[in-house]
Amino acid sequence: MVRGEISAGGGLVPDDTIDIRIAFRKDWILRKGDPKRMSMTRVSGDSMEPTLASGDMVLVDHSRDYIDPQGGIYAIAIDGTIMIKRLQVLYPSKKVRIISDNQRYETIETDSSEVNINGKVIWFGREIER
Repeated sequence: MVRGEISAGGGLVPDDTIDIRIAFRKDWILRKGDPKRMSMTRVSGDSMEPTLASGDMVLVDHSRDYIDPQGGIYAIAIDGTIMIKRLQVLYPSKKVRIISDNQRYETIETDSSEVNINGKVIWFGREIER
């Protein structure tokens, strides 16, 4: 897991320094993709609640740098800051809907060229006590 956090809010500057290592079953992670193209980080902020809470750990598959037709939760970069949001492609316009699961935050629609997809969130974990 990398030291930096990924913002479920306004965005943070990334820190890719390895902080701790977390074990997954080898057969499980290999079914998901190439572990060398994955990283874990913590969520910071409340814009993805109730799905993801501040402090949750997420596993990002960086090889999935495109939006699946059904959408999903992605690590994205906009103007140099990385955040975690739910994405949905609006066909046929090719615009992207950037969604915060917390209804206190507005949904944004933008041209797909404005969004750099860092990877898709494929797993998350939450500590019961911190």
